[in-house]
Amino acid sequence: MIIILALAVFLIHLFLSTDYTISGNDLIIKCGFLYKSIIKIDKIMKLKETNNILSSPATSLDRIAIYYGNTFILVSPKDKIGFIDNLVKLNPRIEITLKDKTIKPDR
Repeated sequence: MIIILALAVFLIHLFLSTDYTISGNDLIIKCGFLYKSIIKIDKIMKLKETNNILSSPATSLDRIAIYYGNTFILVSPKDKIGFIDNLVKLNPRIEITLKDKTIKPDR
């Protein structure tokens, strides 16, 4: 019973402490005390709506895949459109693929 309770407390902590912060030109992704990643916003190439179930610092299956460099990370901000808008303001070259349309930047 103690193990189950400890696991439940740990999972609740992860859900409540998952956070995405924009600081200058950095997107800081935190998930509990275990995970922290800093992504340069000018390196982000594409944002894509997805329901991918891969393990990630995302608290729901309604996610956004952030493609940068040769990799991607999945996040699930509460305000997806506001999140996307804030990133595009800092990097207007980001391609956006929503479930119903793709928005390509003017290059």
